Amino acid sequence: MKTRTSYTLCGAFPMYEHTAKRCVDERMLQLAKMKATQHFRTHVHEYERVFRQYVTRRLRCKPSAVKFQPLSESLKRIRGAVLFDAHDYFGWTDGLLIRICNGMPMGFDQLVGTLIHEELHCFCKARCRFLSAATEHHCMYVLGED
Repeated sequence: MKTRTSYTLCGAFPMYEHTAKRCVDERMLQLAKMKATQHFRTHVHEYERVFRQYVTRRLRCKPSAVKFQPLSESLKRIRGAVLFDAHDYFGWTDGLLIRICNGMPMGFDQLVGTLIHEELHCFCKARCRFLSAATEHHCMYVLGED
C-alpha cells in the first residue's frame, strides 16, 4: 500500500508522481528531512560517480581534482532546511542553508527531491571551485531528476 510519505525511485531521485499537492508546513518538512537524509546517505556513492565522470570529461581535469563535501556536512545541511515565504520557486540554497518555499504546493516526493536537489548544488567542487548550475543540473538529470 502506498502512503503519503512513500515514493518510488527514478534513478537516484524520487519519481514525482504524487498528485495530492499541498503547501509545505513544518510537519511535512520534518518528515521530508528524515526521508531525504536517509535517501542521500544511501545514494551518495552514485551521486559521486556521476558527478566525477561528467566533470572530468567536461572540464578535462583529473579525477583527483574533483572533491566532494563530507557526508556529515551534506546531511547537516539537509537537516537544517527551513521554510520561507515565496511563491516563485520550490527551494533555494546559498551554500549554507537550504530554504524551502511554503507558498508552492508540492507533493511529498517533490519535497524530498527538492531537498536532495538543493544539497547537490553544494556537493561537488572541481579545481577548488563550485560547478556551474548547468553542469550540476545535467548531472541531476543523468541521476533521474525530472
